[in-house]
Amino acid sequence: PIFPYSFTSSPEEYILLGRCPQSKKYRGLSREEIEKCFESEICALRRFSEHLNSIKGLYHQLVVDGVIKPIKTGKETAKRLLKQAEKEGKLISIEEFVK
Repeated sequence: PIFPYSFTSSPEEYILLGRCPQSKKYRGLSREEIEKCFESEICALRRFSEHLNSIKGLYHQLVVDGVIKPIKTGKETAKRLLKQAEKEGKLISIEEFVK
């Protein structure tokens, strides 16, 4: 029931998911009480967030070093990159990708 507030937030920022049936019992508790009830989940979330941040750092460094191109891009840049890949024969179908 514990989830990162956002994937860009710090490991200490989390939310108690409302969709989880287990979490409904804990609504209205203070942050300290939630941390006592979900100690192992919060610990796992912090490890997950730290690992995610290290991957983001690695990804950023690979982009800076020119090893990979960023996935997030503007619409026009995406169109240009897709056209370039199509010219170079680098595009594949979803079916090919799944194989």
